[in-house]
Amino acid sequence: LHLRFRTRSNMSDWSLVVYPFCAPLFWYLLFRVLSLVVDEALIAQKLVCVLHALLSTAVGAYALLFQDALRADLINGKWPLLHSVMAPLSIGYFVVDLTLMMVRKPSPNADDKDWLASVVHHTVMLLAIGAYLWVGRGDFVVASFMVWELSTPFVHLRWYLVRRGWKASCLYLFNGVALVVTFFLARICNLPFVIWLFARQRQLGVLEALWVIPPICRLVTSSIFLLNVFWFVKIVNGALKVVRGDASGKST
Repeated sequence: LHLRFRTRSNMSDWSLVVYPFCAPLFWYLLFRVLSLVVDEALIAQKLVCVLHALLSTAVGAYALLFQDALRADLINGKWPLLHSVMAPLSIGYFVVDLTLMMVRKPSPNADDKDWLASVVHHTVMLLAIGAYLWVGRGDFVVASFMVWELSTPFVHLRWYLVRRGWKASCLYLFNGVALVVTFFLARICNLPFVIWLFARQRQLGVLEALWVIPPICRLVTSSIFLLNVFWFVKIVNGALKVVRGDASGKST
């Protein structure tokens, strides 16, 4: 039998205000303030991304480690902070960052594939969080996906080090190792592990567990997972170039 989801019908008037207005406004104002501090919009945008990643990772890790209700029922267990605070905040972040990405399209010399993959990622994430708010289930899964952001600060630190011409530094090498490890654990191993936990809790085989997950959930999660695999391959290729002494090659 497929899992049956019920829509969340108790969204408060406060939530309806926060989702479309307050959350995007918060991130945009933060972006404007950081733009004044660092005097460059692109760096400010990446700092906002890092702050969102740190917040998402901290909240997601706390939910997974200390919210017993989520572990007791991976689908129906609830933690109100996720859908009343973090979900609207994340929607606001992705809306603002996606808008900034569309305004600042890559230069002719930039890698359009990376830009397009980021646009697709943000769009899919907006759809995924919107679906989560609509069906009102899956808090454990959402918390585990929030931990994906563990690798994000290392991604942007690498970009900054390359920009400053520090690809030959020990910090760049250390950051590269941290990026590969955190990306692999948080974004590649995470989803199969959650599926295995769900199958074990429902006393199903892994393939049976995949079958009972609603099609829309399979589509969204598999799309994001494939994007993660795409980026992980690029990260590993970049790391191999450094190991081979090709630090002067093209940054990925």
